[in-house]
Amino acid sequence: MSSFALPTDHSSYGSAETSADATRKLLLPTSLNNINRDNSLSTFETRLKAILPYVTRWKAILLLDEAGVFLESRSEALGNEERNALVAVFIRNLEFFSGIVFLTTNRVRAFDTAMKSRIHLAPEYSPPGLETRRHLWMRYLGTILPDQIDMDINEDIDELLPQRLNGREISYAVYTAQTLARFEKEKLNLNHLRTVEVRQEFDKSLKKIALRMKGTGLNRTDSILHDETDDFHS
Repeated sequence: MSSFALPTDHSSYGSAETSADATRKLLLPTSLNNINRDNSLSTFETRLKAILPYVTRWKAILLLDEAGVFLESRSEALGNEERNALVAVFIRNLEFFSGIVFLTTNRVRAFDTAMKSRIHLAPEYSPPGLETRRHLWMRYLGTILPDQIDMDINEDIDELLPQRLNGREISYAVYTAQTLARFEKEKLNLNHLRTVEVRQEFDKSLKKIALRMKGTGLNRTDSILHDETDDFHS
């Protein structure tokens, strides 16, 4: 099992998808909420035991989303018994599993000791460079059917590359541009992607403004940032 350290705005799904492509393996995505949808420990273990053999047999990669409950340190405090039991069941089944598992979460503060000891590889991801961004744009735009796109992908993406987007942002940009094109009853073209990029830059600017305001100790209320009054207070 591997742990991947990604910046908060990177796509863990995209990382698993890329690994599956690179190793020519099938990617099987699911989530803790799906496996434990009945909130029953016995049912959870039954479903887990049903999934893992297929992953091994097909030599696939298992992507288990929303898996913070497995990764975060367990506690002996009252009320944590159910979660602790869930983690114990997962670890027990993992002992007999031979394959690749991606566990994704955005809320782990401290790794559970038992889970940490089972992680054999922990690379850290840096932001994608120019050629990686080119590959990502080609990848996501290449999934669009020819009759739904009006672009010379090889040439047009040169305009998109200077934007320092990560995999998740590129995937989102393509998806949103497709939605915009369908709404306008047009084939996807470069203008749709330009529109999406302008919106993304606007969103990033808002985040930077919010961080600067936090740093000065001033809060603006009823504005576009905080839904409060237009007055400033310290």
